[in-house]
Amino acid sequence: MKTVIVALTGLALLADQTDPQSTDPKPRGTMIIVDDEPEQPPPPKPDCAVPKPSKDAQIIRLGAREGSRISNIAIGGQDDTGYVAVVNIEPGKGPIYIVATNTGPTIWHFTGATKRLETVVLAGFTSMGGADRNVSGAVGVPRKKVRFVVNACFGSFSESQRGDYFKQTELPGLVEQHLGRGPDRHYAAYRFEAIGVPSMVPIQLKATVPPGFRLPETPATAALWYEHVRHFHGGLAAFRVRDVVAPHKLEPYLTYPYKAGLIQGIDNGAIEQANVRGWSGYRILKSWQLPSGLYGGYSERFYLPQGVPLPTGPIGHSTVLNEETGACLKGCR
Repeated sequence: MKTVIVALTGLALLADQTDPQSTDPKPRGTMIIVDDEPEQPPPPKPDCAVPKPSKDAQIIRLGAREGSRISNIAIGGQDDTGYVAVVNIEPGKGPIYIVATNTGPTIWHFTGATKRLETVVLAGFTSMGGADRNVSGAVGVPRKKVRFVVNACFGSFSESQRGDYFKQTELPGLVEQHLGRGPDRHYAAYRFEAIGVPSMVPIQLKATVPPGFRLPETPATAALWYEHVRHFHGGLAAFRVRDVVAPHKLEPYLTYPYKAGLIQGIDNGAIEQANVRGWSGYRILKSWQLPSGLYGGYSERFYLPQGVPLPTGPIGHSTVLNEETGACLKGCR
């Protein structure tokens, strides 16, 4: 807060220009502005301390916005969709040092010759959790080799920044600043599927499902699964919580994200497909957690019969309507 102090130094006889005969005294003084609030200290610099790569290590810089496989573990919480990005370490000599960032909750799944991994540095954030909450995880690499830092340390790496444009960004400089030298190779994708390292050759995933998730047995659920794998080729991950290295406590999803959650809800009797007043959607039959990710083209219409509790969870761009009256109960716009 700034305090304004006016120090009067005397009176001056100022002529009123509209009245030459006026001799009313006017105050004359000095205005002093005093800032009585101390300056705020600059925000602390993020802790970007990570192990330096060995002389022979190849530094690989990876980036993802989403993954092509949906996580069965809520890496970013029950209300946020988690993804999986697969990195297959190819056979060969020499260690590999990974720096991977994600702008959505992501579990990096390392497969293949993972003994070549020297260090894996992960940074990720989500709009639902803030830039300081790391929503990254790793599977297939020992915890002692994984380091978690905030996203500001290495910056966000998107698909538009790869290729020749990569050198024009701040990304190589951030790697050099913290590791002593820049990356040897890099790759990023909006929907990261799988990549071979260090060749950097993309790999197409086959759809997987976790234990207990029954593949569709009816035409309705088969259509839902087809729609799911059309967008997420890798299907649904099958991780155990104890297999995921993460900076915070994890838990399985109560309801899987996207269409997989609808299939799960139909399978366990929580919802059923319905057509009410000519509009197709899903009738909620009992207490149920809505799937995350129901935005845009993934949004759905849900009908709530009398006596059934309102579903919990993120509504996204979907709506829950009173089945009898059509009144909007959740997701009203």
